[in-house]
Amino acid sequence: MADLAVSINAAGGADYTSFNSAEATEQATYTDLVTDTNTITFTGTGATDDTTATNISGWTTSAAYNITFEGDGATEWDASKYTLSVANTDALTITERYCVIQNVQLELSATNANYQKVVRVLDRYNEIIKCILKGANNATYRERLIDFTGQDNYMANCLLYNANTSPVHIASATIYDATSAGVTSIYYCTIIGAAYNLYSTGAGTTVLKNCILDGAGTGVGSAPEGASDYNITDQSSGLTGGNSQHSQSFSFEAAAGDYHLTAANDDGIDLSGDGVYPVSDDVDGDARPVTTPDCGYDEYIAAGGGVEQGMLYHYFQTMRA
Repeated sequence: MADLAVSINAAGGADYTSFNSAEATEQATYTDLVTDTNTITFTGTGATDDTTATNISGWTTSAAYNITFEGDGATEWDASKYTLSVANTDALTITERYCVIQNVQLELSATNANYQKVVRVLDRYNEIIKCILKGANNATYRERLIDFTGQDNYMANCLLYNANTSPVHIASATIYDATSAGVTSIYYCTIIGAAYNLYSTGAGTTVLKNCILDGAGTGVGSAPEGASDYNITDQSSGLTGGNSQHSQSFSFEAAAGDYHLTAANDDGIDLSGDGVYPVSDDVDGDARPVTTPDCGYDEYIAAGGGVEQGMLYHYFQTMRA
C-alpha cells in the first residue's frame, strides 16, 4: 500500500504544471487504486493559474482507496494561492467515485456558451470541502457554479459566488442538482448570486443545512428538499424547514471574494453528529460550537480568537481500512 503524493505548480518546480497532465499521467500508471491499495493526493500550489480543464476519470476507487485534489488553503479569494482557472468550458469534471476536492480555488474566468460550469459532478460519493467556486459573471450566458448529476455527493464549508444574475432562467443557478436518485448533502455553505441560488430537478433529493443563500437576482429558486432546515436567506420566501429564516441581512468582510462574517448569526444547528455527513469545523478550521453555530462557510470568531486551517474533516478517511 502506498499514499501517493503528486505536486502541481503552473510556474514549474513541481511534478507537473497542470492538474490535467498530472491526473492523466498518474491514472495511466496507477489506474486501480483498490487492487494496489493506494491512495493518491494531487496538491496544487503557487500563484500562477492552472488554466487547463480537467476530468477525473478512468480510475478504480473505493472509500478506503480514493483520490484527493487539494490546494494551498485559501479561505477567501486569494490570487497568491493555487487556482484552477478555466475559460469557456467546464473547469473541473468528476466522472469518478470517491474523490475529495478540498481547499481549492476554482473558477470560470470567462464563458462563451450557456451552462458552463465551475465543477460538474457526474458520479457518486464525492466530497467538495472548503473550496471556493467563482463564476465568470458574464451577463450574456447562463452559468452554473456546481452541477450535480451523480447521486449521494457531499459539499461542506464552501463559498460559491460571482455567478451572473442575468439572463434570468431557473436553470441558471449557483447550485444545479439534476440527480435521478439519492441525496445531495450541502452543509454550511455560503451561496451568493446567480439568477437563482438553487435549482433542483429530477427525482433526487437536495438537502441544505446551515447554509446562507444571498444575493440571487430573482429568488432562492427550487425549495431545498428532504431534511433541509436551519438555512437563512435575504429573500422573502423559498426555504423549507421550520427553523429556516427569510428576509435576513448579512454582514460580510468588505474585500472582494471574502465572505467571512463580521458578526455572528447563530442560526445553525450542530452537525457534528449528523448521520449523513458530520461536520464540526469551518473553512478556517475553527471549531463549530455545538449550540447555535453560524450558518455559512465561516464561523464568526471575535478578534484574537480562532485558528487558521486546523482540522479538516475527511469523511472517506474514517472508512479506510
